[in-house]
Amino acid sequence: SKYVSPANPTGRYLSELLLAGAGNPERGDWYIESPLTRGRAMRFAEEEGAYTIWGSFPFERYRGKHGGRLEALVWETPIFHRTMATVVVNPAKVPGVNIEGARALEAYLLSPGTQAAIAAYREKGLDRQTWWPAAFDNNPAQVLGSTAGDEED
Repeated sequence: SKYVSPANPTGRYLSELLLAGAGNPERGDWYIESPLTRGRAMRFAEEEGAYTIWGSFPFERYRGKHGGRLEALVWETPIFHRTMATVVVNPAKVPGVNIEGARALEAYLLSPGTQAAIAAYREKGLDRQTWWPAAFDNNPAQVLGSTAGDEED
């Protein structure tokens, strides 16, 4: 089977990551490094009968407009998730920041209710999860490996 590596930075990065995970196989005729982006890249992969990597919502939007034979094979693999994190900057290093506002926004984004809303969100016309909340990954105690509160009695 052929594989089309899309020209967009995310698709190219994921292609390289997957190839590295597979032991960096030699790229022969099966590997096509496409100069195309967006719908043209998707159409090219379809014409070649090839696999490719594409974002879930752009892929569904393309299929809605053009139909075609392409099908999504993988949706929820964590390697394809885009991680977003909050960062509260140090007011001693960046004068004039709204530290209270930044902390309030971070608390809101990391709250269980907001995390549940993120998990429940569906893109218009797509009945699949496209966002996976990861507040746990933003918890400083977890990130730093703290074991506070884990002591045995």
